[in-house]
Amino acid sequence: MKIQLITELAEDVLVQGLGLQLAEDGYYYGRVGRHEVRQVKLDEVDSSLGETFVIVVSRHNNEGGCFRPGDFLMTGSDEFIDKAFSALDELEQRGLVVNLAPNGEQHQSIAVGESLISSVQEWKNQKLPFFCLFLVEPVAEEHAKVAGLIRRIIG
Repeated sequence: MKIQLITELAEDVLVQGLGLQLAEDGYYYGRVGRHEVRQVKLDEVDSSLGETFVIVVSRHNNEGGCFRPGDFLMTGSDEFIDKAFSALDELEQRGLVVNLAPNGEQHQSIAVGESLISSVQEWKNQKLPFFCLFLVEPVAEEHAKVAGLIRRIIG
């Protein structure tokens, strides 16, 4: 399976944690288990790659929100949500399934850009496996956990 990784975190966080290498074309590539991983931008996700799995890792600003610092917020395909909960249990970390919303006013939803919402809808319609992970600030101490969580989900 080919995995496309989209991240808003500093490149070194997941590049080092997942062992990705910079190629001549400017993209980071690597292997995690049996899977090929390529870091891309949201608008560069290629659903024509066959059994592609998309992972989005992003920060979530929780000003006045109902989430706690350090929470892992997620949405995605059921199989990957299940894997994420198992991995989060091992890491003794709190994870919550959320809805994506343009305004984020509803309980258990987070505000994200329209481009991500439309991309997620497209992935759902194409039945493309995907997983979105949002980290509630502060993120710095969670970097190792993020890489470990993604390795467990991919594995």
